[in-house]
Amino acid sequence: MKEIRFEVAFMPKEVKPNSAAVCIVIDVIRASTTMVNLLEKGCPQIILTSDEKQFMNNNPDYWHDGTLICAEEYSGNVAEGAHFSPSLKSLEKMDVNRKRVVLRTTNGTVAVQTLHELGVKHILIGCMNNAQAVMEKALDMADELNTSIMVVCAGRDNTQIAALDDAYCAGILVKYGQNLAKARGIEPVFMDSAKIASHMLSVYSDTIDAFNHSGSGETMRRIQCPEDIITCAKENGSTIVPMVSFHQEKQFIIVTKAKELAVHA
Repeated sequence: MKEIRFEVAFMPKEVKPNSAAVCIVIDVIRASTTMVNLLEKGCPQIILTSDEKQFMNNNPDYWHDGTLICAEEYSGNVAEGAHFSPSLKSLEKMDVNRKRVVLRTTNGTVAVQTLHELGVKHILIGCMNNAQAVMEKALDMADELNTSIMVVCAGRDNTQIAALDDAYCAGILVKYGQNLAKARGIEPVFMDSAKIASHMLSVYSDTIDAFNHSGSGETMRRIQCPEDIITCAKENGSTIVPMVSFHQEKQFIIVTKAKELAVHA
């Protein structure tokens, strides 16, 4: 029987350079959930950046073509000059249909940039909202590429420490991966990291309980966005799977719907 290995990196720096694994980045509260919802609402392209003002100045045409800026301060509040923050509550009020979005967050975008710098080629974006869909896509890719699946948690403090909410979400995702693999006649092999994440599911009564106990949940309450906890905890409300690519000409990282990109070995 064919096997697929599942692993979890609780911080991006745990990923080995040039890893061939299909990596699923999660920053469940809130960057990865925001990316799924942006694409769900009709945004065709998300550009990840570490400095939205410099990026826009380097691409002056974007100031005039309807491009929106989504960025947050370290506190989680909307950044100066941004149209909105990665708050799901704030996104509800935004019309992003057919509009490009430049995105900067304190952990999620940093995590993706870190993997790109490490030479990781196959990166998906996951969260609770697209848990089943992202694992189905990851299995498709891992099966085609004959490689493993790694769920990569963005963490907190500029991706330098582990985050409870991401680790719990990772446990949910690897559980879906396990069940989907078995349904396809593939033997799922859990490395210790995947076992640790999956065991977290027995510690809390449900996802909202886990998220409320997390540092990210505390931040949401402090900046008066408790609704974001509830939205980020919703399971399988979307079938959108964001996939990361790199624009060679313009030298920036792009996120689009997975179906718009081919799988390259």
